[in-house]
Formats: sequence, C-alpha cells, structure tokens
Amino acid sequence: MRTGLLHDTVSEDAAEAKILKVLMLGAGASGKSTLLKGLRLLSSEHAFSTRERLQWREIILYSVAMDLRDIIGEMEELGITLGDGHNEQHKQTVFSLRDDVEDFLDHLHPPILRLACAVKSLWLDPEVQSCWRKLDYQHGNFRYFLKNLHRLGDLEYIPSHEDILRSRLKTTGISETRLKFSPAEVRLFDVAGVRSERKLWGRVFDNVSTLIFVVDATGYKKCLLEDRNGNHIRESLMLFGSLVKSKYFRETFILLLFTRADEIHEELEQTSVLDYFADCPADSDGHTSVTAYWQWLENRFLALVPEKDLSDKRIKICKTSLVDPSAIGAQQVFRILTDWFFPNTD
Repeated sequence: MRTGLLHDTVSEDAAEAKILKVLMLGAGASGKSTLLKGLRLLSSEHAFSTRERLQWREIILYSVAMDLRDIIGEMEELGITLGDGHNEQHKQTVFSLRDDVEDFLDHLHPPILRLACAVKSLWLDPEVQSCWRKLDYQHGNFRYFLKNLHRLGDLEYIPSHEDILRSRLKTTGISETRLKFSPAEVRLFDVAGVRSERKLWGRVFDNVSTLIFVVDATGYKKCLLEDRNGNHIRESLMLFGSLVKSKYFRETFILLLFTRADEIHEELEQTSVLDYFADCPADSDGHTSVTAYWQWLENRFLALVPEKDLSDKRIKICKTSLVDPSAIGAQQVFRILTDWFFPNTD
C-alpha cells in the first residue's frame, strides 16, 4: 500500500532519493497499524478516498460485531443467556460472520443493514451489557463505537478520520507503506505481532534504519489476543529484550513507543498495577500514581538495553495517543524520525 506525499516538494525521481527502512514491531494489538494510518493522514487532508472510507465503514461494523460475538461467547461459557429472547436471531446473524474480514468484504454476508440491526439490538440486551462490565472488556475503541452505534448503520455514514484511527483491522503477514519526504523515501514495514506470525519477522530485519517498537501502555492488565494467560507488558518486555540485543539492530535507531498514554490515569484508577506486577511502586492503599507508573514502565524496558546503547543515545522513548483525530501521535513520531535522519534540517 502506498500513501501520498508528506511534502509536496519531494523529487519525483525515487531512484535518486535516499531510501530509509523503518520497521514496526510489537505484540499484537499494540498500535502499529494505527500509527501507520496516522502517518498516512499526515500526508494530506484527503489521505483516504471516499471509496476507502466506505470500505472502512464495513470494517468498523464488522469489528464491533466480532467484539460482541466474543462477549456473547464468554456469556455462553459462563452459562449466561441473553436477557431478551428475541435477540437469539440477532445472535445467529453475528455468529454467521466469517472469521476472515477479507471474506466478509468480498461477500458482505450477512448484509450490512441486517448486521447493523443485530449489533444495535444485542448491545441493548441487559445481559450483554452486564457481562461486558464484569469482563472489563479491554478494547477502548469498542466503547467508542458503541457510543456511535446510531451512525454505523446509517446508509449515509462515512467514517471520519477519528473513526478510521480507532478502527481495528488485524494485521496478517507483512505490510509495506511508502512515504516520501525530502530528501528521502521511507519504507515502513508493519509485521503482525501475534505469536503465530512472528516467524515472518526475520524476513525484514536486514538494513533497518529505525526500529519502532510499539507497546500498549495500558497493557499491564491485558491478556494477549492469542493467549488469555499471557500478559501484554510481559510479552512486550520479552520481545524488546531480544530485539535490542540482536545483531541485526546493533547500529539501528530504536524508538520505544508507548501508546494509549491518554488512558493511563483512568486505567490506574480502575485497576491496580500490583494485581499484575508486584514490583510496581504504590502507596499504602495500593494506588500507583501516573508519574510513578511511567517511571516504573520505562525503567523495566530500559533495564533490558545494553549500557553502550543508552550512552550512544540511539534509543528514544515517546509516550502518546495514536487515535487523536489531528494525528498528534503520528506527528511526534514523524518529528523524531526527521531529527534522526536529517538532524541539520529545519
């Protein structure tokens, strides 16, 4: 997938431009693909065509329906039935969804309006909402779209920039996006982060200019997509520790990017880090301040970095939110990349 120009002054001759390779890695659902979308939005006000936006409308509805299917699946495991018997038909509609989003987009089965109706009705079911609260369902973007259900089924609905940034589309395989900005072309590689896909990582390790390692900062309380017993932060620490010591990245700039920074305060208020990490500092009531949490989290990751790499200042940390409609998070990353690659430019 190719994006538009970040700067209109770029030379048309790509052969003469310096080519920089940026690799984005991290555990599944850390925010890599969201960063890619944000960088694309920086390219112009019309980074996504109307046709693409309409396709994102279908992807968004599909994602919300799949989240609801997961919740109802949990209900069934717990022996909880739907509160409204009429919703059994809507449940069948949601459970008829294909597991592969590409298949869904190719066939649009079930039809969009029927699926939208099923999603709205199921969400209003009292047992679904009760189970959702008890499960502490982890997708913040799911909550965002639930508040906007009235828009999703509208035939005139076209996703906004924020809708696209907040939508989730599971990455499979290796995705390449090319961005041009003077005087270079940047090739960004997004590789799926779930365990079953990591065998692909080694294919893109050669000649990397910058490694962006993405971590969901609220992941201290989250399990992995592929392993309910796995913890997102522990998995990220394991992966980061192996990558920073790898021979492939000895001369590579490394950006440690913590996402969902805007949600940390609320998460700490709701769930104690001590429930998952006994070494995190807290007061006598078990509460960890935002400042203490960030210091603890950064120290846990930096402790894995060889001392020489810290002294060389080739590793930077960025804390941000990637779903801001003005793409502030992507702008921060872009500025860091620019400072690294072209330190003498304005």
